[in-house]
Amino acid sequence: MNTIVIVFLTALFTLLPFAYANKNKEKISLIQVICFGVLGLAIPLLISKIDGRPFGYIGMILTGLICSLFNYYATTKNVEIKLVPKSLMVLLLFFFSSLFQLILVKILNYDINNLTANQNLILTSFSDALLLLILVIMYFKDLKNDLRKIKENFYKYMDVAVKYWLIGIIVMMISNILIGFLTKAEAVNEQNVQELIHSSKYLSIITIGILAPFIEELTFRKAFRDVFKNDKVFALTSGLVFGALHVVLSFNSLWDLLYIIPYSSLGIAFALTYVKTDCIYTSTLMHMLHNTAATILSIVVGVILL
Repeated sequence: MNTIVIVFLTALFTLLPFAYANKNKEKISLIQVICFGVLGLAIPLLISKIDGRPFGYIGMILTGLICSLFNYYATTKNVEIKLVPKSLMVLLLFFFSSLFQLILVKILNYDINNLTANQNLILTSFSDALLLLILVIMYFKDLKNDLRKIKENFYKYMDVAVKYWLIGIIVMMISNILIGFLTKAEAVNEQNVQELIHSSKYLSIITIGILAPFIEELTFRKAFRDVFKNDKVFALTSGLVFGALHVVLSFNSLWDLLYIIPYSSLGIAFALTYVKTDCIYTSTLMHMLHNTAATILSIVVGVILL
């Protein structure tokens, strides 16, 4: 069974029972939260066993833990329950946005089983552009308000962004060096990105440097911020989920999971930038600058820091 499907089912069966119970009870105990987590792991495990195909245990376990933590934070009133459905919808769109590619596959008559790297990039760019359009429509009012903020406070906000980015990039580089020196872990996501970049240099700058950061900031910063009221809980959750999703869907060994640390460091840095400025464009612009610079650096010298 596909790892993405397992992750989705785990999240679904961990969060929905809790949401139903929370609607009908004033207080949910920690034991009940743990039970919902076990249920969220047990049902996808049973379905996958019936299906009979291998799947990602690590992705399932991490998803169960993250969703259980969300349930726990909800019991402590650190979660804005009313905004959860919209944020979940954004996450679902992010997870399944690759299905948008089927539209272009049909139009261009691509052989989906024998796609070239260039065709993969074209399809990715198409699905990203369509997803971004949907997200902009969903958050249009907030984006309009934040646009006014960034215009009035551009230099002040970017000072904050650069400060947190520098901290994040230092932690990222040090952890990357230590992981590479002490273990046999491989950054599989970076290898995949390298292949995309060199399949079409100019299109990759647009997709990786502009579209992807905007989408990721709306998904992992805006959608998460709407839900988590506590600054620290938001920053850690947003950063760790952001980091985990860069790794758990494409790792080859348990050592590879260590790369959650460098990816999360930038995610947390962008989240703190959003907290300090209360403007999604601040973290988005910094994310775009980082990805664009890293993409150009990869094109020129073959080094990537995404």
